[in-house]
Amino acid sequence: MNYRIRKKDPDFDFSTKEKIMVTGDSNSEDVDESWVRFAAKINEYKDKDFELQIDFKLDSFNSSTQRYIMSKMNELDKMAFNQPIKVNWHYAADDEDMLYFGKVYRSFCKKIKINLVKYQYDRS
Repeated sequence: MNYRIRKKDPDFDFSTKEKIMVTGDSNSEDVDESWVRFAAKINEYKDKDFELQIDFKLDSFNSSTQRYIMSKMNELDKMAFNQPIKVNWHYAADDEDMLYFGKVYRSFCKKIKINLVKYQYDRS
């Protein structure tokens, strides 16, 4: 099931039980509203007996989203004491900012395994 509220919001894919995919842009100032289903899914997955995988493949995001993702990473890191959680942070090969934020999130999380996944961005 794909989900998006507004054009400025990312796409959320909840179609697989153990995986959440977040793609696109996240430039809305009202991130609580934009990411409400994401937050609900995280709460729904607490203390489950499977590894939760979250893939972030964002093209851009604003500072409100950056702070929101950091707060959710902290929440996920606490959850990871009871359940395995893996995050794949995708970044375009030429996007140093996305790589930087992936490294920042990885440095703050102690229990979550955060993989930095480079891909070639096709601008055609």
